[in-house]
Amino acid sequence: MSQAARAVNPDDGNLKKAKALYAEDNYKETIALVEPMMNRGNENEDLLYMLASSYAFISKYEKAVAPFDKLFSINPFYSGTAYYESGFVYSELKQFDKAIQRYELFLKSPLTPEEDARYVHRAKFKLQYARQQKELNSAPEKLKAPVRMADGINSKEPEYLPMLDPTGRKLYFTSDRKGGISSEMADDADFDEDLFFIEKINGTWNAPQLMPEPVNTTSNDGAASFSADGQMMVYGACEREDGVGGCDLYISYLEGNQWSKPVNMGDVVNSEVWDVHSSISYDGNKIIFVSNRSGGYGSSDLYVTERNVFGDWGIPTNLGSIVNTPFEEQSPFLSQDGKTLYFSSYGHPGYGGFDIFKSVFENGKWSVPVNLGRP
Repeated sequence: MSQAARAVNPDDGNLKKAKALYAEDNYKETIALVEPMMNRGNENEDLLYMLASSYAFISKYEKAVAPFDKLFSINPFYSGTAYYESGFVYSELKQFDKAIQRYELFLKSPLTPEEDARYVHRAKFKLQYARQQKELNSAPEKLKAPVRMADGINSKEPEYLPMLDPTGRKLYFTSDRKGGISSEMADDADFDEDLFFIEKINGTWNAPQLMPEPVNTTSNDGAASFSADGQMMVYGACEREDGVGGCDLYISYLEGNQWSKPVNMGDVVNSEVWDVHSSISYDGNKIIFVSNRSGGYGSSDLYVTERNVFGDWGIPTNLGSIVNTPFEEQSPFLSQDGKTLYFSSYGHPGYGGFDIFKSVFENGKWSVPVNLGRP
């Protein structure tokens, strides 16, 4: 056999295929191709990175640890992105000391043009998140443990975004359970979201009832909020013919015992993308909501729209970098005092995933959000 023939690496072709799959976000296919090469003793740095990163992207964090560690043992200067991603892996595994080390190494690494200021901003938030974990975990519990509502109210499908009406006698929530309008039109179990409500009668919550058309449709509808007098409801609805974006905010008014045909809040409030999860102020003049429109701080941010002197809803304003992070903020609730805001966040220091936070608007600005703690 010639020297040239012996120099051919049988994995060279697979390396090119793996890079193409990874570039197209086909992470499971990337893993299936790369892992056998690793088992054959291939220690190509790019293969190690793609394997580790692919496992991280599909949330198999335990399996991402070994290839990341192997990569850094071979080349500690492979890329700043690899340090960031491995820090995220250790954070998700709640190994925060290691996460801190990796984020610090990322922030000290020379950055490529792809690793821009937004990436650095994310790393600083994640580093703060990891550093505050010990303090959070040692904080005393101040609230009673949550009590699960009855099986007759909950189903095997998700129930979320509950909102009491101002009387406290009706609780509206969103679910994609069987029994919604979309489930009447489909044969499978993958139903769209609908608005349901339960009513308290003689101190007991009755069985869930489906909100009728035209509030609900065969597309996703949910996340309702109400004015203090109970006469106005704002909620999110998706993929409607009169929609501005993928999901928009709509207003409906209570006329007797029936809700009026919902009206799209228009392109002053709604954007070309995702606008949902509203909370109406007690005086009815502000709506805080969630949007992933361009120009924000991260994946989804909290915005506020206010009525102007003509009674029209004005251009939304981002709540700013104290409340919003480079990650997701959702599910706002503005209390009756008009200044205490509760919301969920994936970016502020928490116990893992989304946590609930509180911020207060004082002296013209929002206070640093406080984690509500266990349970």
